[in-house]
Amino acid sequence: QIISQEAPLTQHYNEIGSVLQTERNELQETLSSLTSNEEAQKAELNRLMNELEQLKIIKEANDAEMARRRDFLGI
Repeated sequence: QIISQEAPLTQHYNEIGSVLQTERNELQETLSSLTSNEEAQKAELNRLMNELEQLKIIKEANDAEMARRRDFLGI
């Protein structure tokens, strides 16, 4: 009779283990997806920061050129 009681318990624990493994796998997939999104966002942020830096350099060059022209024209 003990063996017949252990069989349903074993099946029950196996089912719980299976559910927990499925949940673990889903959490790992979610974490992987979040990590990928974070990396993509960091890459986009870096691209935008580089573009902003280039725009600042262009603005400084344009400002310097405008100042030279004003000096030349005596404005």
